[in-house]
Amino acid sequence: MLDSQSTCRNFCFYLLPAFSLQAFSSAVEALRLANEVLGRDVY
Repeated sequence: MLDSQSTCRNFCFYLLPAFSLQAFSSAVEALRLANEVLGRDVY
């Protein structure tokens, strides 16, 4: 679990031509919701 002193983590998504936009959206949404629940930018 991340402590309150942790810095923001960055993710890089490498999308292939046939990659599903729905799968990408779901991954980004999970990170966005985590930030909202924590009340700060962690991801």
